[in-house]
Amino acid sequence: MMCMMEHTLTTSLNITAVGMLTLFSALALLYGLMYLLTWITGLRTPTGERSDVEEPHPDNEKRRDDPSKQRVAAIAVALARAELEAEVRTNVASPAGATGKISPWWALHHQRRLTLNQPPPRGR
Repeated sequence: MMCMMEHTLTTSLNITAVGMLTLFSALALLYGLMYLLTWITGLRTPTGERSDVEEPHPDNEKRRDDPSKQRVAAIAVALARAELEAEVRTNVASPAGATGKISPWWALHHQRRLTLNQPPPRGR
């Protein structure tokens, strides 16, 4: 009986060793292929910078960000966020019958809060 157990243990250890060797060999092969493909294509240098130099674009001056455009975009984002926050405040502060608009996310959160501390059901 003891001989059979040692044989089973040896077999399982051999299978584990072969499996681990296969796994790590496959990982090393995959890493090598990725490194080789990166080296062949030459998209990046070892420091992570682009190896190719960008060619000048004919509309390069037009593509630069204008501070006035950035300011307009910032104002638009601020107004949209303020409008959204005002809408959320009115939905939360007022009862459902007053506005008739309740966000599904708010309803889910409200329902979870209500059922959070419910006592567990009792068996009869």
